[in-house]
Amino acid sequence: MNNGNLEIDIETFEKKVIAEGNISLVCFIANWCDPSCLQELTIRKLAEDFHDKAFIATVDVDNHDSLAERFGIKTLPTSLIFQDAKLIETMVGFQADEYLRPYLEFLLTERERVNPPR
Repeated sequence: MNNGNLEIDIETFEKKVIAEGNISLVCFIANWCDPSCLQELTIRKLAEDFHDKAFIATVDVDNHDSLAERFGIKTLPTSLIFQDAKLIETMVGFQADEYLRPYLEFLLTERERVNPPR
Protein backbone atom coordinates (compact mmCIF):
# COMPACT_ATOMS: atom_id res chain seq x y z
CA MET A 1 0.00 0.00 0.00
CA ASN A 2 3.06 2.21 0.03
CA ASN A 3 5.29 2.92 -2.94
CA GLY A 4 8.59 2.76 -1.05
CA ASN A 5 8.69 6.42 -0.07
CA LEU A 6 7.46 6.49 3.50
CA GLU A 7 7.03 10.25 3.88
CA ILE A 8 3.55 11.49 3.10
CA ASP A 9 1.86 14.86 2.78
CA ILE A 10 -1.61 15.93 3.85
CA GLU A 11 -3.20 14.93 0.52
CA THR A 12 -1.83 11.38 0.73
CA PHE A 13 -2.88 11.20 4.38
CA GLU A 14 -6.43 12.23 3.49
CA LYS A 15 -6.61 9.71 0.66
CA LYS A 16 -4.97 6.63 2.21
CA VAL A 17 -5.85 6.99 5.88
CA ILE A 18 -9.15 8.86 5.89
CA ALA A 19 -10.91 8.26 2.55
CA GLU A 20 -9.81 4.64 2.06
CA GLY A 21 -10.07 3.77 5.76
CA ASN A 22 -6.99 1.57 5.71
CA ILE A 23 -5.50 0.20 8.89
CA SER A 24 -2.71 2.73 9.12
CA LEU A 25 0.36 3.47 11.18
CA VAL A 26 1.51 7.07 10.76
CA CYS A 27 4.64 8.17 12.59
CA PHE A 28 5.42 11.86 13.08
CA ILE A 29 9.18 12.45 12.99
CA ALA A 30 11.90 15.03 12.30
CA ASN A 31 15.34 14.33 10.83
CA TRP A 32 17.06 16.33 13.60
CA CYS A 33 15.55 14.09 16.31
CA ASP A 34 17.65 11.01 17.13
CA PRO A 35 14.72 8.92 18.48
CA SER A 36 12.81 9.78 15.29
CA CYS A 37 15.67 8.43 13.20
CA LEU A 38 15.59 5.17 15.15
CA GLN A 39 11.82 4.99 14.87
CA GLU A 40 12.02 5.50 11.13
CA LEU A 41 14.13 2.33 10.82
CA THR A 42 11.42 0.35 12.60
CA ILE A 43 8.67 1.96 10.54
CA ARG A 44 10.56 1.22 7.31
CA LYS A 45 10.83 -2.49 8.19
CA LEU A 46 7.14 -2.67 9.11
CA ALA A 47 6.21 -0.94 5.86
CA GLU A 48 8.13 -3.59 3.92
CA ASP A 49 6.55 -6.46 5.84
CA PHE A 50 2.97 -5.12 5.79
CA HIS A 51 3.11 -3.45 2.34
CA ASP A 52 0.02 -5.24 1.03
CA LYS A 53 -1.96 -5.30 4.28
CA ALA A 54 -1.70 -1.91 6.00
CA PHE A 55 -0.71 1.64 5.15
CA ILE A 56 2.45 2.65 7.00
CA ALA A 57 4.05 6.05 6.60
CA THR A 58 5.91 8.92 8.22
CA VAL A 59 5.13 12.62 8.43
CA ASP A 60 8.06 15.03 8.72
CA VAL A 61 6.77 17.67 11.12
CA ASP A 62 9.10 20.30 9.64
CA ASN A 63 7.53 19.82 6.20
CA HIS A 64 3.92 19.21 7.29
CA ASP A 65 3.38 21.11 10.51
CA SER A 66 -0.36 21.55 9.88
CA LEU A 67 -0.87 17.80 10.03
CA ALA A 68 1.15 17.62 13.24
CA GLU A 69 -0.94 20.44 14.71
CA ARG A 70 -4.15 18.69 13.69
CA PHE A 71 -3.28 15.78 15.97
CA GLY A 72 -1.62 17.81 18.72
CA ILE A 73 1.82 16.32 18.18
CA LYS A 74 4.16 17.77 20.81
CA THR A 75 6.74 15.00 21.26
CA LEU A 76 8.75 13.14 18.64
CA PRO A 77 8.43 10.52 17.55
CA THR A 78 4.69 10.06 17.95
CA SER A 79 2.93 7.17 16.22
CA LEU A 80 -0.78 7.13 15.45
CA ILE A 81 -2.81 4.08 14.52
CA PHE A 82 -5.99 4.50 12.49
CA GLN A 83 -8.69 2.01 11.66
CA ASP A 84 -11.68 2.81 9.46
CA ALA A 85 -10.57 6.47 9.28
CA LYS A 86 -10.64 6.81 13.08
CA LEU A 87 -7.69 7.43 15.35
CA ILE A 88 -7.59 4.49 17.75
CA GLU A 89 -4.16 4.82 19.39
CA THR A 90 -1.57 7.52 20.08
CA MET A 91 1.88 6.34 21.13
CA VAL A 92 4.42 8.93 22.25
CA GLY A 93 8.13 8.17 22.05
CA PHE A 94 10.01 5.32 20.44
CA GLN A 95 7.91 2.20 19.86
CA ALA A 96 9.68 -1.12 19.36
CA ASP A 97 8.92 -3.51 16.53
CA GLU A 98 8.03 -6.07 19.21
CA TYR A 99 5.08 -3.89 20.20
CA LEU A 100 3.96 -2.43 16.85
CA ARG A 101 4.08 -5.66 14.81
CA PRO A 102 1.71 -7.71 17.02
CA TYR A 103 -0.60 -4.69 17.33
CA LEU A 104 -0.92 -4.39 13.54
CA GLU A 105 -1.33 -8.17 13.19
CA PHE A 106 -4.12 -8.12 15.78
CA LEU A 107 -5.97 -5.30 13.99
CA LEU A 108 -5.67 -7.06 10.64
CA THR A 109 -6.85 -10.37 12.10
CA GLU A 110 -9.82 -8.70 13.75
CA ARG A 111 -10.77 -6.90 10.55
CA GLU A 112 -10.68 -10.18 8.64
CA ARG A 113 -12.70 -11.93 11.35
CA VAL A 114 -15.39 -9.24 11.35
CA ASN A 115 -15.35 -8.78 7.54
CA PRO A 116 -14.26 -12.12 6.06
CA PRO A 117 -13.20 -12.11 2.39
CA ARG A 118 -15.90 -13.26 0.01
